[in-house]
Formats: sequence, C-alpha cells, structure tokens
Amino acid sequence: MLAETVIDLQNKLNARIEKYEQLRAEAYVMIERTLTGDMYYVMSLRYVDALSWAEVASIVNVSAATVYRKHRAALSKLFNEEVKSNG
Repeated sequence: MLAETVIDLQNKLNARIEKYEQLRAEAYVMIERTLTGDMYYVMSLRYVDALSWAEVASIVNVSAATVYRKHRAALSKLFNEEVKSNG
C-alpha cells in the first residue's frame, strides 16, 4: 500500500513537471517571437530561467523599478499580440 502511494505521488509529480516544462517552452516561444531588446531579456530571464527580480535587474544592469516597467511593457505587448493572433 505504501509503495502504491509513493508510485502514485511520483506519477503526479512527473505529470506536473511535464506540464511545467510544456508551459515554459510555450512561454519561451511567445517571448522569442514577440519581444526584443531589454523586454526580451527581462521576460526570458524571469520566466524561462526562473531568476528573481533582483537577479534580472543585475544581469540587465538596470534598477528594479526599470525591470518592473519593462516587465509591464512586455506583458502589454505579449497580451496585445495574443489578442491579435486569436482574433
């Protein structure tokens, strides 16, 4: 019974990991297709590489406030692109 529970939990974990990897890949494709420059780097570092905001700011060499502004601009651009592509 314990072995079955462990196997069941392992299967659920593997399914979640697979779903995470799929979503991560989809995010990367959308970021790569839509964004350029600092917006691309901010979104890629944050959502593909899973870095903290402080790490992103350090790598891009801007302040945290600038990272947040670029993030908001990138989200807006990604949202508008998604709306356009879905009609």
